[in-house]
Amino acid sequence: MSEFSSYESIPANSKNKVITANGETFIEGKGTVFLKHEVERNGRVIEQRTTRLSPVYYIPWIIFSIDVHGRIFTLRLEFRGDPPNLLS
Repeated sequence: MSEFSSYESIPANSKNKVITANGETFIEGKGTVFLKHEVERNGRVIEQRTTRLSPVYYIPWIIFSIDVHGRIFTLRLEFRGDPPNLLS
């Protein structure tokens, strides 16, 4: 769990079950993540920030991580739709 600055395991039960494209799984934990990023305006970086995200849930086998989201936004792609029908 090196991505998390703090992390807490969550015991599996019916309240933290999630449905995925391949079936169902459980949220195994939650924690806090800090992201370093740049803020752009008109194609120019105007400042660098660190943003705290909490709670961030850990679900095993999910391949779409925060890191992947950041790279997609950097490429100026956008998401449309709602889960599970996201288009990029």
